[in-house]
Amino acid sequence: MKLRVKYRVTEAGRFLGHLDLTRTIMKILRRAQIPVMLSEGFNPHPKLSFAMPLSLGHTAEGEYFEVVLTETMAEDEFTDRLNQCSPEAIIVTEVKEIKEKQESMSSQINCAIYHVSFTADAEKEILQQVITDILESDTIIIEKKSKRNIKEANIRPLIFDLRLLEERPNDCFVLEAVIAHGSTENLKISDLLTLFQTNIQQNIFADALITRVGLYVKEGNAIRTLMDF
Repeated sequence: MKLRVKYRVTEAGRFLGHLDLTRTIMKILRRAQIPVMLSEGFNPHPKLSFAMPLSLGHTAEGEYFEVVLTETMAEDEFTDRLNQCSPEAIIVTEVKEIKEKQESMSSQINCAIYHVSFTADAEKEILQQVITDILESDTIIIEKKSKRNIKEANIRPLIFDLRLLEERPNDCFVLEAVIAHGSTENLKISDLLTLFQTNIQQNIFADALITRVGLYVKEGNAIRTLMDF
């Protein structure tokens, strides 16, 4: 059977790199004595795949991996066994059986929602005006760096929505960003925050806590989670 697993990355795990996170989950599966199927060939490895990597320093509420088992297992039992063997850094929240040949997660995901908690001397009205200016722009050109070169790109079509949440935990502002995030079109949250700071002319995100709320499939105005498929 093939399972899709949704999990959280807590403050304790925010400085785990993607490879470290992968190794940690593999260790959890072994400790929990989950019957993971191995690939064939001279170098067999667990049939385990992950969605989009999480940036170092970020927490997350809705990350995903998929694993193929050699035998059937109740979803509740799988969840309990993993959480009993998990460190504080990782918490499994939902498990669902999926079809063996279902479309890969990376090819489905095209959207992410982020919450950025920060403190700023600026008034809420000033922050809101920056958001309005960004959303009302037809074109936003930035320089995007790759390993080989630097090129200009219009990121406005990659910004689906921006807003300040009403709740202010610990007297912090919380910026919610809904942006393109996938294998074909992708906007780094760091590029968006740099744009925001340039417009407001303040380094307001130096100590921000960035949480990836979830990875989604956006179809028109509808946004669905991977657990909907």
